[in-house]
Amino acid sequence: MIARTRFETKKRVAQVFGRWLCIAAAVIGTASGQAGEPDRFFGKTFGEFDLEMQAAKKEGKAGVLIAFELDDCVYCIRMREKVFVRPEVREYYHRNFLVFSVDVSGDVPLRDFEGRATTEKQFAAAHRVLGTPTYLFFDTSGREMARHVGPTRDAK
Repeated sequence: MIARTRFETKKRVAQVFGRWLCIAAAVIGTASGQAGEPDRFFGKTFGEFDLEMQAAKKEGKAGVLIAFELDDCVYCIRMREKVFVRPEVREYYHRNFLVFSVDVSGDVPLRDFEGRATTEKQFAAAHRVLGTPTYLFFDTSGREMARHVGPTRDAK
């Protein structure tokens, strides 16, 4: 039997219990979460990136940052545990972007920026994600602004 990681389990819970429970959990988690929790870096999403893009525009953000990851990727884990927990990193990215994570091997259904139905791994393939972690920055019209492949050396 394959052991599920906590990231995979969270995705399954959100699917099973539906939108309202997930929204309530996000609100409660944000109010009670500690600054050092790596999961707090990534926003909660139902995989409706067309709606997330509209939300980014309404909030005056530069766009959306999507981290394409694998659960067992050591560099993804390192980024979550060493970089994304830093308050200055979190503050900068949350001020300028809506931030989400996508599992490049995931079968979780989602909608792309144009509202088309797809899955996580199809979405990653459509954006030519070949390695993890890959960070893609999209402007508020859904166009790729920048790409960073691999971990960073440090928070700077």
